[in-house]
Amino acid sequence: MASTEKEVLQTRPEEDINKDATASEPPKQGGVPHGPDIVLRSFQPADLPYAKHLYYTTYFNLVPGAVKHKLMSPLTLSLYMGAFAYLMSLVPILLAGMNVPSWSYPVLRVFMGLSWTILFFAILFGYTDRKEAVDEIEDAICNDMADIEEYYLGWNKEERVVEDGKDSEKVQTPIGEKKVTFDKNSKAAVEVIKTKKPESERTASHFWVLTINSIPSATVAIDQRLKPVYNDRPQPVPPYKTAGQFLCRRYGFAIPNFLQIDDAPEPKLLFPAHKPNEASLQRLAIQREYQGFGLSTILISRAMMWANEHKLEWVNASINEFQGKAANILKTKHGFKQVSKKRTGWFGQCDIELRCNVQEWMERYADDVKEKHFNGKK
Repeated sequence: MASTEKEVLQTRPEEDINKDATASEPPKQGGVPHGPDIVLRSFQPADLPYAKHLYYTTYFNLVPGAVKHKLMSPLTLSLYMGAFAYLMSLVPILLAGMNVPSWSYPVLRVFMGLSWTILFFAILFGYTDRKEAVDEIEDAICNDMADIEEYYLGWNKEERVVEDGKDSEKVQTPIGEKKVTFDKNSKAAVEVIKTKKPESERTASHFWVLTINSIPSATVAIDQRLKPVYNDRPQPVPPYKTAGQFLCRRYGFAIPNFLQIDDAPEPKLLFPAHKPNEASLQRLAIQREYQGFGLSTILISRAMMWANEHKLEWVNASINEFQGKAANILKTKHGFKQVSKKRTGWFGQCDIELRCNVQEWMERYADDVKEKHFNGKK
């Protein structure tokens, strides 16, 4: 049994290339023989740094859209206009009693207005970029993307230190695939053993990588969770607690309860469990240079076809204010429908749940997608 699963691991990438491949050959122009070689295949271990890089660079590129969404929030506009009006009212007070020419009033108003506008946008952009985007990226990198093989592809991994003097034949364990690495400091050999999860623990989860000229350039995943997933990312201490404790110690006050730091904070729910007939679309990321060329349709379509092959009835997608373009693609091109919207902040932040019936998608889109993208046709 162990040797069979090792063989599957070695042959799976070639099978997926044949099954998931899509070639793009635009009409020949100017003597160019063909376009870039585009291949959609299953994730391979060497893809991990590329997948992480694609995800966080793509997410940071979404920051301007999230800032624009916040600017449309009534509270954001109210804060900006209220502060702007207050600053304008200060101009006569500041110049009162000064022997200045009349044009000084409008000049000072313009200066204060521009300064406030720049400061306001800088604060809004900085908070969205350095707080919200970083939190989302770190949550992904520390959880499902920490080990894509284990989370999405159904592998268990175990690290064992190879002790000096052990017979080399004992290292060649038949349990699964083995990889030996060496720590630069201690020089101790570490054996990583990979085994397939038991059938009862396997799900329909999978992760794909789209390569352009052999370079990973886009990703997508389908995630089916049998139980809730809690955030493994170490939760940072809120700045107000750190500052509050410092001030209390500095001036000899007792630290109140609301400033106390929990030794074992309650874990944060990251992903709820799925029903047996549903899964979620996740980690859709496309390199910026290749956005706008229809690659999202190829990625989403592969995930939907996989869901159909594994007898799933529903595919969900959770998006936030960063992912407005993705939401529009899912709704207009793939038939996803909004089922809920939850406000997560005061400045337009929200979580939106989209949902698509797999059989309806297959009847409406599958034949057209296969003809255009999965049969070598443009």
